[in-house]
Amino acid sequence: SENQKLYEMVVKVLDLSALDKYEFEYKMERLEMKQTIVTVLKSLGGKFEKFGIRPKMELVEAYAKADKDSLMIVLINLLDNAIKYNRPGGSILVKNHIQENGIVIDIMDSGIGIPKESRNSIFDPFYTVDKNRARESGGVGLGLSLAQKYTQVQGGTLQLLKSDENGTTFRITLPKYDV
Repeated sequence: SENQKLYEMVVKVLDLSALDKYEFEYKMERLEMKQTIVTVLKSLGGKFEKFGIRPKMELVEAYAKADKDSLMIVLINLLDNAIKYNRPGGSILVKNHIQENGIVIDIMDSGIGIPKESRNSIFDPFYTVDKNRARESGGVGLGLSLAQKYTQVQGGTLQLLKSDENGTTFRITLPKYDV
């Protein structure tokens, strides 16, 4: 398992450095958000079950202009954190809605929250709020940095909306697909 953790860390480091150095061809396409989110939630089903978390959804049909692979990485990273840093038997709510210029996805958990003094650093590469807990869960502080960069290359934003002892909310905003 230590080899697997090391391998995953190396892959994330390479992804992050590649994003900084190279211009990739992203396949920006019309993506239906409800279906995409449900697919990601299903792929994490075993992890939800392991932690006793039942995800809730409030999803509407909405189409974003996005790169499917990049968006999947963003969603998996955010949901993985929502699971790992949640309370046993906690909850995760994923909702989306349409705004004038974009599609908004909110991921809310009932987890332990992020301390105020760490909130400005969470998107920095290799930053971890709790080194011991990150070591236990296999985290190295790259997930949020990658998620933010993958969101930005799609013309979107990723922000921390709220975090306290009752949980954390992240918001992804992506360009709306105009026909």
